[in-house]
Amino acid sequence: MDQANELLHQANIELQKIWLGQIVFTWRWWLAVCICVLPWWAWVVWRDKKNSTPLLYAGFFIMILVCWLDTIGTAMGLWSYPTKTVPLTPSFPEFDLSAIPVGNMFMLQIMPNIKPITKSIILSLVASLCIQPFAVIAGLYNPKYWYHYYSIPFVVVIYLCANYLYEKMKLEQRNNCK
Repeated sequence: MDQANELLHQANIELQKIWLGQIVFTWRWWLAVCICVLPWWAWVVWRDKKNSTPLLYAGFFIMILVCWLDTIGTAMGLWSYPTKTVPLTPSFPEFDLSAIPVGNMFMLQIMPNIKPITKSIILSLVASLCIQPFAVIAGLYNPKYWYHYYSIPFVVVIYLCANYLYEKMKLEQRNNCK
C-alpha cells in the first residue's frame, strides 16, 4: 500500500508540473472555469425562488452521486479529463459540481406538467448525445472505453432519483409552512 501511495504522490507531482506548464490559463482552462461559474450564476438569476431549498437538496444529492460515479469511472480508466481548473482532482468538478447538478435542477423546475420520465429521457439524450460529444471536441473529456450512449441510463436514473427527492422535499416544505 505504501508503494502504491508513493506512486500516486509522484503522479500528482507530475500532474502539477503539466498543469502549470501546459494547462492553466489556456482557452480550454478558461472554458472549464466558465463551465464552473456560469451555470450557478444562471441558477441564481432564474431559479424558482419558492422551491430553492428542495432544488438545492436535489442538486447536492446529484453532486455527491456524480462525483462518486465520475471518480470510479476515472479510476477504472473508462475516461479521462485532459483539462483541469485545479490540478489534483481525479474527475472534472466543473461537470460534477456545476453543469450536471444545475442542469438537473433547471429540468426539475421547468415544465412541471411533463412527466419526470419524459424529462429524464430528454435530459439524458441531450447530455449524452450532444453535450458529451461537444466536450470531446473541445478537449475537455476523453472517453477511452466509454461510449456516449452508455451514459443515457445513468442520467435517467440520477434525474428520477433527484426528482423523487425534490418532490418529497417540496411536500415537506409545504407541510411545514401550514
